[in-house]
Amino acid sequence: MRRSIVGTWLLLGGLFAGDVGAVPRRLAPAERAEITALARRVMEIVRDGARDPSGVFPTPAELRVVFGLRDPGDAGPDGGGMVVRRQLEALERDARDLRPRLAGAQFRGIAGPSYARNTLDPRRCGRYGAPGSQCVDGPVVEYAAGGSVRRFRIDTLVRVGGRWRVLDLRP
Repeated sequence: MRRSIVGTWLLLGGLFAGDVGAVPRRLAPAERAEITALARRVMEIVRDGARDPSGVFPTPAELRVVFGLRDPGDAGPDGGGMVVRRQLEALERDARDLRPRLAGAQFRGIAGPSYARNTLDPRRCGRYGAPGSQCVDGPVVEYAAGGSVRRFRIDTLVRVGGRWRVLDLRP
């Protein structure tokens, strides 16, 4: 009986906690510069209401890779389209909710625990993430607006095709 409880606990822990055994790693200077440039671009795209967020948010094809939906038949009759569509709708909604706060904003930099320690702690990309998917906590974006310094959080970054993309914003 004890063995089955432990086995179930390990199985569920692996499903919900991400890849077991992922270890924090140093954030290379070039990677930090890439994430900083991405954070700046996110702020500017959201602030300006740009219609083309390419290179910032994952494309539907990139999301299929992140969620392990390489074959359209992998996830039911719509090929996982609902999962991809909901993720893109959530990004659009969060950007729309954040836009009013960014009126006149000027980018100042990034902050947050991972970036202060200069480390990344990769993990599986949530409940629907493919086993090889790689997500990390995103930075806190600092910006100046209305004479004061303000912040918003990029909740999750995802690494797709060797490039970082914003998977989740927190308005």
